Amino acid sequence: EPRGVGARAEDRKIYLNWSAPSYPRGIITNYQVTYNGKKTYTENWESKIFYSKSEARPDGNAQAIVLESLQPDATYVLSLSAYTSKGQGNKSESIVIETHEAEPVKPPSPNVTSTLEKGTPAVAVNLTQPSDINGDIHA
Repeated sequence: EPRGVGARAEDRKIYLNWSAPSYPRGIITNYQVTYNGKKTYTENWESKIFYSKSEARPDGNAQAIVLESLQPDATYVLSLSAYTSKGQGNKSESIVIETHEAEPVKPPSPNVTSTLEKGTPAVAVNLTQPSDINGDIHA
């Protein structure tokens, strides 16, 4: 089992680091990082859930990896195991980490209409929420 597994997050990246197992039962050929992501967001005023399941296989000399192209404002569960010629070793304890919020996706252009009501000009502006706000929107 890899030791001292730690992680830190940005909006679309997680930096994972570790030390080799104390007793690897052979030469470590590679590691396996398994990570699952979950994010709840609103699209067109409707609640949606994003799930992902991925893995990475850094070589046996590695003690760190950067997981990229992740979803901002999402929760990821990561685990790590080492491989030798004899197979997979024990997995590390799972790490739960959240990526940071990011800028919202650009919203669609507003729909602007002008009318003349009772002799008075009026303008109506209809806004559409972005497809993903990537966190809380603050005024």
